[in-house]
Amino acid sequence: MEEKAKPGLTAARAEELLVLCAKAIEKRDVTAAQQAVHALQSISSVDGELPSERVTAYFLRALMIRASSLLQSSQNLPPELDPAQYMQDNPHQVRWGERALGFNDLTHLVDMTPYYRFGYMAANGAILEAFEGMDRVHIVDFSTSHCMQWPTLIDSLADRMDGPPHVRLTVCTSTLPIPPRLHPSYKEVGHRLTLWAREKGVPFEFHILSRPLESLCISDMNLREGESLAVNCSLRLHYLGDETLGLGFGSCSPPSSSVSEGVELCARDKFLQLVACLNPAVLTLYEEDCNATSNDLVARLKESYNHEWIPFDYLATYAHHGRREHERDLGLKIENLVACEGMHRIERLESMSQWSQRLRRMNFRTLRVSDDVVTALREMVGDYSGGWGMKLEDDIQVLNWKGHSLAFASAWVPAPPPIKLSYSPY
Repeated sequence: MEEKAKPGLTAARAEELLVLCAKAIEKRDVTAAQQAVHALQSISSVDGELPSERVTAYFLRALMIRASSLLQSSQNLPPELDPAQYMQDNPHQVRWGERALGFNDLTHLVDMTPYYRFGYMAANGAILEAFEGMDRVHIVDFSTSHCMQWPTLIDSLADRMDGPPHVRLTVCTSTLPIPPRLHPSYKEVGHRLTLWAREKGVPFEFHILSRPLESLCISDMNLREGESLAVNCSLRLHYLGDETLGLGFGSCSPPSSSVSEGVELCARDKFLQLVACLNPAVLTLYEEDCNATSNDLVARLKESYNHEWIPFDYLATYAHHGRREHERDLGLKIENLVACEGMHRIERLESMSQWSQRLRRMNFRTLRVSDDVVTALREMVGDYSGGWGMKLEDDIQVLNWKGHSLAFASAWVPAPPPIKLSYSPY
């Protein structure tokens, strides 16, 4: 049954007031900001009954934190505009939640909704098909999943008609405390996976790579001749900055004629160039579908608000325990999206369209997965109660909540370079 909203509270009205507040803060208009804050406070609360009240309250909180630097020179600020009540630390610094999960809590988080499982299943399906017939395989994992998706893939590889391959898994740990955080160490994660693979009869190696994505080079991957390579990226790449950087892959030339040698690349393109140089059998990408990279606060706020209400809404349905903790983590994400700028704004979500354009520009092409993978995804999403759905768009699988795009899963391969003929075909 649909919840009834407070009188006067609609998503459009809340967004309108947040935009008015943002514009007033950017213009240092204390009076207009105060009026917008009064109106927003009357329809929002982090402890409110409705998810719309809570998400609006977190966006208001983020705006007030942003105001601390822009309005600090103003005298006699009204209490509702005093950022001290929202944040005591440096408002320009990235703040992370301190909550760390054990294995059982992480399993519960993954199983609670299809949000994580959708990305896992889509990636595993594409990787399994790319590894068909290969005796030695190598997976390089850039994700926030803490290896939760790999036991299922090991199971599938163990059941191959021609026997399991030798599997090598390299996990690139994050230097940032990206949520969800895991309390056990990656050494323990690797030990558990090794025992699982042994039980399934799958030869298995586990390696940990502890380097920032921005400074990775080809030699870090420790490639071996005769191995088929898969690169898995799940909810991780949007933490790479989109400022321009110099190239740095030595003898590896730019993968696309649209990217000239010596030009500057942003960190995301630089990473994708590295992946192209590795020539993987498949690159799997799972990301949220939201354009939140604009340097314009109002544009970024609108996009973020129309995306971040989704997890608040589905958590109200599924998170019977621990909902407030999940929402506080989302609140810190919103804070970074709205209040921070420059190097401190690390939540730089891009839409499916933006990622597709970026990958094609770096000379990747989509890899169509089989109907079996798509059917399995549909069945998994259908196992959850109403609200969830999926669609296919240009060989990309999209996860929806109440008809709104939440995240997308895709598989890519480096496109072959154009053939240069030594003669005229005419």
